[in-house]
Parts: sequence; structure tokens; C-alpha cells
Amino acid sequence: MWRSSKASDRGRNAAAAPAADPRAGFSLIEVLVAIVIASLMVTTLSRALSGAWAGARAPADTLAAVTVARGVIGALRAEPDSIPTAGPGRAGDYRYEVTTRPALIEYLRPPVPPAPLDGAAKRSEPQAAGAGGSAAPPARPAAAPTPPPQPVDIAVVVTTPSGRSVRLETAKLLPAR
Repeated sequence: MWRSSKASDRGRNAAAAPAADPRAGFSLIEVLVAIVIASLMVTTLSRALSGAWAGARAPADTLAAVTVARGVIGALRAEPDSIPTAGPGRAGDYRYEVTTRPALIEYLRPPVPPAPLDGAAKRSEPQAAGAGGSAAPPARPAAAPTPPPQPVDIAVVVTTPSGRSVRLETAKLLPAR
């Protein structure tokens, strides 16, 4: 048979280059590159969403920590004469630390000395005998002034499960001891 040069050229090109087959797919390298790119996108997206989720939970954690701190302070202030004890504690998943210290308050001295009590000014004068010849009854001794109550600073630091911390402070007046 007679063949043209064009037919032989077609045969050689057909063997060298793949035919345009509609059933042809991707090569293994193309599939692996697509999987790596998709996994990088999923990783980046999951990190962004987890950061947004943690940011959305932060106000709820802070509110719960403030509620725990207020409860601890309320329990410490409920007993008027008790001295608050310092130390760690736990309320559910929240840890807290209570610290106490005497409050530094300078008491103001009155600008004018207080008036004498129970006729103390009269006691300094010599007792004169009355018209009937009897002396006046002795004056009662002045009562010792009661010391003022002692203020104590109370601080409660609550740590949330995520690691955030909230600090609340208050003061309590303790009777003088």
C-alpha cells in the first residue's frame, strides 16, 4: 500500500504525544499538590475559627469569674466579727486566691480637744464643803474610750479555666481587739 508522508508523520507524533482522550485524568503529582493545598487551607481556617471561638467565650469566662469573686467576698463579709482567712480555694473550674492585709488609714485628730466628761473640769477645783457641812459625792471615773474598728483590705483573684484572671477588692471593718 501506498502511504503518504503525512500519514507516517501522524503515526510518529501519535506515539510521542498523548492523545486527547476525554477519559484522561490528573497525574499523581497533581493530586498530591491539590491535597497539600487543601490541607493548608483547612488548617488556616480552623485556627482562625478557634481563635474567634475563644474570643467569643472570653466575656462569659470573665463574667463567671466576677460572679465567683463576688460570692467569695460576700461569704467573707457575711460574718461581721470573723477575721477573713487568706488562702487558695476552688469554685467549680475556677481557682481563687484570697489575700488580706490591714488597711492603711490615718485617723484624723480633732482640731479642738474634746470637752471634759462628767464634770472633769470641776474635779480639778478643790471640793468645798457645802452649807450643810457635807462634801459633794465623788465623781465617777471616766470610761476608757473604745478603740475604733480596724479596717482590713480583702482582695480576691479568680483565675478562669482559660487562664484569664479577675481581681476584686473590698474592705471590711473588724471590731477592735
